[in-house]
Amino acid sequence: MKSHKGLLALPALSVVLLGAACGGDAGQKSTVEEKRTQAIEERSPTAVDLNGIWLQIQDPDSLGVLIRFSPDHTFAMDDGGELASKPEAVGRFQLEGRALSLTSQGSNLCADGDSWAWRASLPENGRLNLVRTEEGADPCRIPIGTEWTLVRVMPRTYIEGSKAVRAMIDAGPAEGPPPTAAELAGIWYSPEAPLVQFSPDGTFAIDNGGYLDTDPSVRGRYELKGDTITFPNVSGHACPGTSFAWQASLLGEGLLRVVTSKEAGGSCREPLGTEWTFIRVSPSSPTSSEASAEIAAAEAGD
Repeated sequence: MKSHKGLLALPALSVVLLGAACGGDAGQKSTVEEKRTQAIEERSPTAVDLNGIWLQIQDPDSLGVLIRFSPDHTFAMDDGGELASKPEAVGRFQLEGRALSLTSQGSNLCADGDSWAWRASLPENGRLNLVRTEEGADPCRIPIGTEWTLVRVMPRTYIEGSKAVRAMIDAGPAEGPPPTAAELAGIWYSPEAPLVQFSPDGTFAIDNGGYLDTDPSVRGRYELKGDTITFPNVSGHACPGTSFAWQASLLGEGLLRVVTSKEAGGSCREPLGTEWTFIRVSPSSPTSSEASAEIAAAEAGD
């Protein structure tokens, strides 16, 4: 069972938010109202705008939350690194203007029929602001008034936040030890590479279109031996039947560098020596927390 520290409404967080709503400093309430006024001035998202996978970066208690919205009006939500295998919440969403409502259907955590709602606004392509307007029920209740900012991580959107992430990656160490299977588990993001999920059961999914849990480009099983990750006889629509391998090193907690050590075939081919650096965004890691802060700071300076 995952910790659900972000997706669930923690009692301590509920107390803090409810306390702010019922009293507290007038200046703080004024700041909240200013933010909400700004959100109202931003344009309403369309279903096309929502299509893809989004990472929550604003609320420190909900870092690691990923949400997938699809053209068929289905969604999946998870904060434990299992969006592609066992997401906590799945179901359908409805969008009417700025009103975004979600209803759980077949979720692994949230009760069937449970529904909740957000007020949504789109300040720019690839960035989504949400304010909770309907709580839903335990165990997936999030207090009314909770504010989230999300950035679309797949398909990639080259907003200012991606530049901040690149700068942070470039400033990181050049070498590190091989990762363990436990350290690999989760979902990994890079501004210049597909989204990758490694699951504790030895399966993986790689996606570059926003369909990590529904129709990933490549999926299958992986093998980790020393510093080599092998992907034998993969499936998926991009290059079924091929095999490839990466040489991997862990540059820090939640920071992974891979180098292509065996080329894949077909459309998945990457030349030997191709290097990618990934940040583990779900579950949240110290590196992704820092990246979220960098993205938020970059957006605040817009």
